[in-house]
Amino acid sequence: MKYIDFDAQGELLGRYDSTIHTQMPATAVEISDELFLRTIEERDGIWKWTDGKVTKHALPNASQLVESEQRALALARRDELLAEADQQTVGMADAYIAGLLDADDMQRFKAFATYKLALNKIDRQPDYPQSVDWPVLPV
Repeated sequence: MKYIDFDAQGELLGRYDSTIHTQMPATAVEISDELFLRTIEERDGIWKWTDGKVTKHALPNASQLVESEQRALALARRDELLAEADQQTVGMADAYIAGLLDADDMQRFKAFATYKLALNKIDRQPDYPQSVDWPVLPV
């Protein structure tokens, strides 16, 4: 089962998969697998809890934000994406070090390692923080 949690302002705080997470916040709400994937893959908005439903809202116009706000938004998004990527490779680092991954798992692990490295380098992009070229989530 998939769950999602929101902060006091109703903005997405975390995602949880009962096959991975044994404990979830008491405020987490059960959602469909489809909506769970949408909240991960669709990055063109802000996911919120509105009137008892999960809804996607438009991102603020970057030109209206001061640079510090742009940086804070970019870093928050980066941290969210890093946390999601970490969920996809839980336990694989030890297996990689021990040489226990098969070819498919090795390819997946390396793809996510490349993705996480790119996320950690967004601040080196020429137009950062006004514009961020987000790396594509591995499949």
